[in-house]
Amino acid sequence: QLEELARLAEATGRHEDLLALLDVAARAGAEPATRRDALRRRAAVCESRLQDPERAFQEWTRSLALDPRDAEALENARRLAGTKGLWRQLDALYAELWDRAASVAERIALARARHALHAEQLQDPSGALDQLLVIHRLDPDQPGLADQLQGAADALGAWGRLLPVLEARVRALGAEADPEQLCRVAALQEEKRQDRENAISWIEKAVYER
Repeated sequence: QLEELARLAEATGRHEDLLALLDVAARAGAEPATRRDALRRRAAVCESRLQDPERAFQEWTRSLALDPRDAEALENARRLAGTKGLWRQLDALYAELWDRAASVAERIALARARHALHAEQLQDPSGALDQLLVIHRLDPDQPGLADQLQGAADALGAWGRLLPVLEARVRALGAEADPEQLCRVAALQEEKRQDRENAISWIEKAVYER
């Protein structure tokens, strides 16, 4: 019945009828593979037959709800977001995928994607800094992260947000903290916040560690 209706829709343009039938196949109760196939077909109809990239984006989002590690679905969602400027919707999708991520590596990749989205398409430097801070929390030794954080804090005048994070990181290391890290915090306290007293305190800690 489905294939027959697909042929009929192609011949007569009754694509909404086909979408309705595919929606039934995509709903809970069917096998996951059947549901994903139905959503892929719905996305294709929305994009190629109805010329509606926003609806197609929504179908790929539904597919990712079934399998958050579906690389094809994510790539198509990104492509369609670019076509239609669905940047807020893409950011919301990244946030949903974050909640379902199974590893730190997946979460870092999603935070990187959100950082780029906020920095470029959304023109939201504060939101971009938020994502850099998320990455720092997950893995402070990420390549290039320190320079990105410093550049963002300088651009926004947001050292009041960044320095407490850097301090907390050094404190968490305890005796394992490198004196150079302590000195770096001290230098930033004096240079960026003109907090000479706090800077001296950090320098004293660095001397003690040596």
